[in-house]
Amino acid sequence: MNRDELLDKLRHGEPIRHVDLSRLALDGADLSGATFEEVRFPTAMRAALLKESSFIACDLTRCDLRDADLRHASFYRSRLEGARLDGGKHIAAAFVECAADGASFALVEAPIASWVKTSLRGSSFAGSNLDRANLVDIDADRASFAGANLEKATLYRADLRTADLAAANLALTTLVEAKLGPKGFADTRLFRTQFMKSDLAGASFAGADCAQCNFMGADLREARLEGARGPQCFFGEAKLHGARISNGQFPQAVFDKAELLKADLSGAFLEEAYFGRALAAGARFVDARLREADFSHADVSAADFSGAGLYRTRFHLAKRDGAVLPRLSGWLGDDEELARVERWQPTHGAALPVKT
Repeated sequence: MNRDELLDKLRHGEPIRHVDLSRLALDGADLSGATFEEVRFPTAMRAALLKESSFIACDLTRCDLRDADLRHASFYRSRLEGARLDGGKHIAAAFVECAADGASFALVEAPIASWVKTSLRGSSFAGSNLDRANLVDIDADRASFAGANLEKATLYRADLRTADLAAANLALTTLVEAKLGPKGFADTRLFRTQFMKSDLAGASFAGADCAQCNFMGADLREARLEGARGPQCFFGEAKLHGARISNGQFPQAVFDKAELLKADLSGAFLEEAYFGRALAAGARFVDARLREADFSHADVSAADFSGAGLYRTRFHLAKRDGAVLPRLSGWLGDDEELARVERWQPTHGAALPVKT
């Protein structure tokens, strides 16, 4: 099939199936709205128009698709290894169960685009606009998102342990069960970023601005947050064993049921923070500012609060065995009236009069 025959079939709305087009030159060709199934494409497809086209089990290995228009295009179980897609328009494009190892998506405009169960090992999204994009169950080993805009994007179960996120924008981004490991976030833009149930063991947020970020259930063991700024951050049920949070700024942060065993929060600003039911045995709060913080029902056994500001800090029914709590520092112990309310159990109608 030559180029003219291909374009004629497309003009008549015919699907293209089981053909080898690898010898054609399709630079700038208008292939919009087409359906391709088990088609092998040529490498020369620069600036092609592929808007709203469908590619099912196609081979686009090493294709030059730079500056191509892929708006609303869909790729299913197709091969894109080593393909060049730089600078293209990929708005709402979808890549499902594809192989795109070593592909380059640098500087693409891809808001609302999706990569689902797709291998992206060694690929590049450097400088790309991935606003509200969805990356689900992707393998991003050695992939680059350097300088990419991932604002409001969703990354679900993405393996990003070796991915480059330098200078990326993760504001309002949702990362659920993501694997990130000991990555540095000092130069990454964070704001209301969701790291729910993600692996961040050994990660460094030292000096980072992570205001209102959500670390619910995240693994932050041995993580570094020294000097970080995180007002109203949420660490509910997070694992912070041995985490270093010294001199951090975390006013009104929530550590509900967090595990802070032997964590270092020395000198941290934690006024009005909530540590209810937290496990903080052996933690260091030396010189921390904890005015009106709440440790109700927490375990602070052997924790060190030397020099801490504890004015009206609550330790209601907290385990305080061996804790260093300065006297006359204004902290509040058990509230007996509240304890009675908490112990109250309904009678399930036993006291109601019996009708005869």
